[in-house]
Amino acid sequence: QQLLAQAYDEQKNYLKCIAINSNLAGNNRSNWDVSVPAMNRATELMWAHGTAAKDGRSKQQLAYEVAARYIKSSRAAFDEHKDEMSEIVRTTWKRIDARVMKWEDSGKIQTFAEMEKNNK
Repeated sequence: QQLLAQAYDEQKNYLKCIAINSNLAGNNRSNWDVSVPAMNRATELMWAHGTAAKDGRSKQQLAYEVAARYIKSSRAAFDEHKDEMSEIVRTTWKRIDARVMKWEDSGKIQTFAEMEKNNK
């Protein structure tokens, strides 16, 4: 599936590339070498080339939500196992984390903190 995702990416078939990478990340959460690069590419492409949700959320909002949930759910395991990971995996995970913070500061999306505040 990694090769298929790469082929779709090279063909600029971004929606299929997003779908394959999202599946790879979700189905391989405990395999950092697969899930981290797949999540990285899926959320990059979602932000730039994804589609809005039927409920009106923008492609950027969707990219943020997916990336932020991934970081939140994997942070403890990342901190515990980062010394066992390759440098590229550590760097890529940190890149996703930094991107989430950048998106939160951009004003282009509603952060999870803002959503919680609005729901009270």
